[in-house]
Amino acid sequence: MDEDRGLLAASFDPSSGRPQAPVRLFTIPPEYPAQASDNFYDVSSDGERFLMARGLGDTGLNEVYLVTNWFEELRERMGEN
Repeated sequence: MDEDRGLLAASFDPSSGRPQAPVRLFTIPPEYPAQASDNFYDVSSDGERFLMARGLGDTGLNEVYLVTNWFEELRERMGEN
């Protein structure tokens, strides 16, 4: 990430072991709490999209719910068909 919130990408030359010059992909909108030291995004498996966490503003929300084994709960609720 550059100083103007641009997300950068650089190709890697395996023969020389050096990165190529970075290219700006896009500017990260201000509602995304991005910092260069954070891991605030992920790339889709096809390499075509980014997933980013966005702040909720001053909502006072500070909880995260992690649901595990949700397929099992779904099967229980829907039946074993």
